[in-house]
Amino acid sequence: MSYRIKAVKEGVNERYTVLIDLFLKTPKLSFMETPATKHLRSRDIPFEVMEYEHKHKGARFAAEAMDFPVSQTIKTLVVHVDHKGYYLVLMPGDKDLDLKHLAKSLSAKRAAMADAATAERLTGYLVGGISPFRTKKDLPVIIDESLMHFNKVAVNGGKRGIMLIMHPRDILTASRADVLKLSGEIATPADGH
Repeated sequence: MSYRIKAVKEGVNERYTVLIDLFLKTPKLSFMETPATKHLRSRDIPFEVMEYEHKHKGARFAAEAMDFPVSQTIKTLVVHVDHKGYYLVLMPGDKDLDLKHLAKSLSAKRAAMADAATAERLTGYLVGGISPFRTKKDLPVIIDESLMHFNKVAVNGGKRGIMLIMHPRDILTASRADVLKLSGEIATPADGH
């Protein structure tokens, strides 16, 4: 079935016909595309978009707003590791990042959370909407191994209030992430970016 709308009058610019074709054949999105979703689409990596009303930052709030398990809702943390630079660390929403263990795993002495302004400058995303895909500065990504046991997880889509439901292996593919065991005890409500 063709969606082409044919021009009736002579002299109608053919370019308009092409634009009509593209407009009618493009699926309608209920959200604005982000660099993260464009990155995934360009690589044919499957994901579902889940939108929620963003009132507070953090994986716990997002999980509750989406009625999705917090253990499968990823918080994206921007971490500075001595002599290594900045990393994106993907953690389950109900776990704390063990910074000492991260530093040791990367053969460094210290690791520390980046402040909000630095996280936003490096990623190009607002805190509460930081995605591991298509960041402003290409940062290495580490995902906590506990997330790899799920069939689906929720990861930020690059805008506050947009989460992407994906298989963890697809996150590895899209972000070129390394897998490390990093989680500690259950996190307090004041969690990540």
